Amino acid sequence: AEAAATSPLFRNDAIDRKLSEGAIRELLDLLVERGQAEWSSKAKGRVTILWRSVGEWASLIYKWADDLGKVNEVITLYNLREGEDSEGREFYQLPEPIVLRALSHLEKQNKAVVFQGENTSATGVKFFS
Repeated sequence: AEAAATSPLFRNDAIDRKLSEGAIRELLDLLVERGQAEWSSKAKGRVTILWRSVGEWASLIYKWADDLGKVNEVITLYNLREGEDSEGREFYQLPEPIVLRALSHLEKQNKAVVFQGENTSATGVKFFS
C-alpha cells in the first residue's frame, strides 16, 4: 500500500488529493475477498489485480478445451497459453502463474490434472469430462 500511495491511480496532484495507505489496503483487501486480486505473499506487500477471477479463467479454459474436443487429451501449457488454437481467446498469453492457478482450480473440481515437467514448456494438462 505504501508504494501504491504514489501511484496516479490513488493520487491526483491536480487537486492535491490522495487515498490514505489504510484506505488503499482496505480496497485491496476487498478486491482479494471478492476474488478480483491476490496477495503475492502473506506479508501483503504486493498484489496481483485480476481482470477475471481464477474461477472465471478456469471456466473459460475448460470451455475452450471442451469446445475443441481436447477433453481426455494432454496439452502442453505452452500450447494452452500460446498455441494456434488459443489465439483470439481471452486467455491467450495470460501470465503463466494465473493459468496455473486456474488449472489448479480445475484440479480441485476433478476436471483436470496438471503434469509438472522439468520446465514450463514440458508442463502439461489433461482435461476430464
